[in-house]
Amino acid sequence: MPGRWPAGASGWRPSIAILGTVIALGLTLAAGEVNPGGAAKPDNCAAAPGIKPLIRGLVDRGTSPPAAGLDASSVNVPWSALEPTGPGLVADNPIDQAIAASDCTPLRIRVLAGMDTPAWVLALTGGGVPVTNPYSDTPGIAGRFWTAEYGVLYDDLESELAAAYDGDADIAEFVVSRCALFYPEPFILGTSIASNDTALLAAGYTTAADQECQKEEIDTAGEDWHYTRIGVSFNPYQVLTATGTGYTTGVDVAYTEQMMAYCRYELGSRCVLENDSIRDPISGLPSATYGQMYSAMTGASGPIDLTLDGLNVNVTLGAPIAFQTAVEGNVGDFWGTLEWARENHASSVELPLDGTYPMAGAPGTWQTIAEVAQWFEDVPTIATDPVDAVQGTSTAGAPVAQVTLDELAAVDTIAGYGDVGSVPFDSVSAVITWPTGESQPGLVAIGSSPPAGSAICGDQRWCDVVVYSGGFTFPEEPVTGPASVAIAVAAGGMVYTPDDGVDISASVPVTVIPAPLTLESLSVVPAKAAPTVRLSARFEDADPLGVAADYTVRITWGDGSSTSVSTTPSGSGFAVAATHRYRRAGSELVTLTITDTGGATASGSESISVR
Repeated sequence: MPGRWPAGASGWRPSIAILGTVIALGLTLAAGEVNPGGAAKPDNCAAAPGIKPLIRGLVDRGTSPPAAGLDASSVNVPWSALEPTGPGLVADNPIDQAIAASDCTPLRIRVLAGMDTPAWVLALTGGGVPVTNPYSDTPGIAGRFWTAEYGVLYDDLESELAAAYDGDADIAEFVVSRCALFYPEPFILGTSIASNDTALLAAGYTTAADQECQKEEIDTAGEDWHYTRIGVSFNPYQVLTATGTGYTTGVDVAYTEQMMAYCRYELGSRCVLENDSIRDPISGLPSATYGQMYSAMTGASGPIDLTLDGLNVNVTLGAPIAFQTAVEGNVGDFWGTLEWARENHASSVELPLDGTYPMAGAPGTWQTIAEVAQWFEDVPTIATDPVDAVQGTSTAGAPVAQVTLDELAAVDTIAGYGDVGSVPFDSVSAVITWPTGESQPGLVAIGSSPPAGSAICGDQRWCDVVVYSGGFTFPEEPVTGPASVAIAVAAGGMVYTPDDGVDISASVPVTVIPAPLTLESLSVVPAKAAPTVRLSARFEDADPLGVAADYTVRITWGDGSSTSVSTTPSGSGFAVAATHRYRRAGSELVTLTITDTGGATASGSESISVR
């Protein structure tokens, strides 16, 4: 049986499911069904539930399987090779071939539209547009991607792709490309070539239609693919605007920021923010606006105020991020390019074509492909322990989580070139947020060291940390909301940022147990000469924080009537007193029930004879 991605399974991002007073570890469900179609793969291809793992490490370009020492493959597939004569994926297409050759390594699939639009699609959508690739100076005919007719046919293609491959464990990422002309880079129009500009405008291109296309391709990808990551390649958006006397061109990096935020807002961590232009020095890029875009993409410039479609929300960008280097002739310092990518929290870097980059360099033993690949692959793990908390009793010392950190996944932001992953973590600490919403520092311990507010990892590569509760006391009230633990790795210039967009945190299963009530005494004394009784009782609460207002006391007198009374403090406990007059003499069973706000109860009964 081929390796398939299980339907109805959940992603690993932690969330909380609340059942009564038990806060249990849960997982966010991924919607949709997995189509049973798709290419057959070797039986040993592992399939796990939920959103497919992020591609990590160094990615080979244009071939499957990747070269030795690399971790994944990126394959460009022309639309015309998938549907050469009409709708419907052809058998044994380039995606099927890449899967068959992959040997279970992850694949990033880029379907090329634009100049690779099938002739039958051009015929159905008003004809093609003559354009020239500004990077290769290659002429071709591109589709009118901004039109509704073109959008319908591309969306049909994507729906077929998702039905065939969303359940395939090898296809880790699909890169959107409907709105692109030359490569799967939809923000590049090639406006530096005047003939491109005039041809696009003559074919009916408008900025408004283009920008609607950009949103639609993200929306469609989110609807069609349920388990596969969605990559979007961003550049400073090239603007082409018709005027009364001709046209103008320009760059709108603010729009790029809006679309990055839109992708992350719509798809969450399934949206992989990408750029295919990195080099060293990064300032060698042709436009200074790239620096502004990278600052927004990595989150360095702060949240983006997303205002598209009438929205008004702050969206935090950053990981997951993936980069592709420039071609060998433009990449500059190859090792510096890789280090820049890691320092900007990329989970993967797609390399130039095989044979055009070095396998080792100098100075420093870190300059090898094998060593650098580990910068991107190693991720933290965190496992939580269930906490049983009794109301009114401190949770101090209760184990909460075990965390394993890998120094090679950290970035030293003080030291210079070549110091990624080469120094130990300085300080590890934790914050625990309890179901009440209150946060407090946790205690951490490494090895046999006693728990403390922070701990120092040594010079070993791996650092195993145990997190303990610093001591929280649950009040005597109903419990709602999640419990979580978050790990901070900082101090002395060390900054740790996971690459999949999820912080080093997890939900903690917590069972809140009501502190028991104990009825110490109960006395019901009938009057000697009248049909009245006097009740007195005393009870203790194991919760030392209990106050008289926490308790509800109900007395049933046995004659069909009942009374609710308040309590008063009495030593270390509380007292109850009440009287009752009966209408007639007889034998009655008097029952006292005490309930606190946390749900604990205590009760007692006494039979009496009323005169």
